[in-house]
Amino acid sequence: MVHIYTMIQVFIILSSFFIFSCSHSSHTALNSDLDSAWKPQSYSDYKELIHNNTKRQHEYFELENIHIIQSTRLTPEIQMEQLKQNAHHQMWTREEAQTQKAQLESELNSKTVFFISVFSDIKKLKHVELKENAWAARLQISGQSYNGTFKRIPQKDPHLKRQYPHANPWSKAYLLSFPISSQNLINEKIKLILSHPQGSSSFQY
Repeated sequence: MVHIYTMIQVFIILSSFFIFSCSHSSHTALNSDLDSAWKPQSYSDYKELIHNNTKRQHEYFELENIHIIQSTRLTPEIQMEQLKQNAHHQMWTREEAQTQKAQLESELNSKTVFFISVFSDIKKLKHVELKENAWAARLQISGQSYNGTFKRIPQKDPHLKRQYPHANPWSKAYLLSFPISSQNLINEKIKLILSHPQGSSSFQY
């Protein structure tokens, strides 16, 4: 059993770096209904953008992985790139694309979002949604603090691996939202604190 978990650990560690660095064999099929402003950046540039906004914490005791937590700050730039990808992958019309853009802009003005990936040898620990695990999240900015809300991303989500290259089958994925405008935090230093049964984890951006 220890050997299996060690292999999983190695895979997660390697995938965090290797996936970001290797090239992507496919490309986004462009939607001819949309103009050049909707053209997404290259996938290699997008992976680098995700990589530059991702923090990682690995805690272990002897041969047991207490947790591997990865946090990705979904900046307005990242979310707009994801919107452009979806516009082409899902073949939106111009009207659909503009509607989705307006919705995203509204969300960017009202909340800040992170992508959270959790792996642990303690299987229950990575289930953030379980009340008994008592996971909590706070975002600290300039002396102010905000409570966060977790939302589980299904493992079978068709966009999960494309949008988050470091996601893997052994980890649970979540979107973590805070009630503060993402647009207002572009140049701000922020601290994300995750509280869980094994203690707490913090990520500085």
